[in-house]
Amino acid sequence: MDKKGIEGYIGYESFAELSYLIVNKIQTNKNHKIYIYKMPSTRVGCYDEIKQFLDIGYIEIFKNNN
Repeated sequence: MDKKGIEGYIGYESFAELSYLIVNKIQTNKNHKIYIYKMPSTRVGCYDEIKQFLDIGYIEIFKNNN
């Protein structure tokens, strides 16, 4: 969600939780889907890491098909 005037804000605590989920997914070799609500702004401190996670396919951007 948007926060502090930044579109797609992801805080460091949320990024840590996301990273934990990705590591757990890799270690357990399970094919769980991990979604984020929207692409974060380049102003977010972890933007580069999120972009890499998306490019590699570890996470996806949620798409509501309704």
